[in-house]
Amino acid sequence: MGDALKIIFIVACVVIGLAILIVGGVLLFKYVYYPKKFANVNYRDVYKIVQNYDYRLINKFIFKVEEEKYAKIDHIIFGDKFFYLIFSRYYAGDIKGKVDDSSLVFVDRKGKKYYTENQFAYMKFVINKLCIQTGLDRSQLIGIVLVNNDCKIHVESNSDHLYMIPRKELNNAIKSIESRDIGTLNDSQLQNAVLVLNKMNRKK
Repeated sequence: MGDALKIIFIVACVVIGLAILIVGGVLLFKYVYYPKKFANVNYRDVYKIVQNYDYRLINKFIFKVEEEKYAKIDHIIFGDKFFYLIFSRYYAGDIKGKVDDSSLVFVDRKGKKYYTENQFAYMKFVINKLCIQTGLDRSQLIGIVLVNNDCKIHVESNSDHLYMIPRKELNNAIKSIESRDIGTLNDSQLQNAVLVLNKMNRKK
């Protein structure tokens, strides 16, 4: 009986140890790796869209916006009617506010509120700088802040060119925008935009 209890004890310890490792691994991925590598995680969704619709893509686009200041666009998708500038942002909580507020409100998992940068204002700034430097038509650029799926977005906005959406909605959002009743971009416009942006990309 004593040996049997020892075996049960050892097995229980092994099971508990494995459970701790699994839970620890899941928590490590969710709270450490996933937030830091969020843009890389989004790349899978972006690449799938590009492949499915035969779009073109630039990843990690970096350009100078001011003296000693650079902006990074995680992904640029060249659709049939629009160019999509995608900014990946991970929030361990929810986002509230209005699109024209100077700051948005971040609410963490414990309900505490903090002011955080208004990503809509940031997108406007980046798009404006990009258009000035490239001559691209502002009406052809769609800014999208892509957030984690468990972030609840409560931002009042009536913009049809700037969005904040969870990553699971990216495909449907682009599909909806591309269905707008306007003409498609011609091959020359697309090729020129790709060449111009590739040339000015300062990605290392």
